[in-house]
Amino acid sequence: MKHRFVRTGHVPNIDELRTEFTGIDQTELREGIAEFETIVGDWSEVEVQHATTKTN
Repeated sequence: MKHRFVRTGHVPNIDELRTEFTGIDQTELREGIAEFETIVGDWSEVEVQHATTKTN
């Protein structure tokens, strides 16, 4: 999640994550999401800020 966000500025949604990590234990996936949220805070705010930065 972090690598994709850094490369593209896009935060993957839960469906994208489930597709990317097919077969992963759901507890592990939730832990990864929680860790990512700790790093970047609220995803929607980050995407809005990034989109605003890109267009300005």
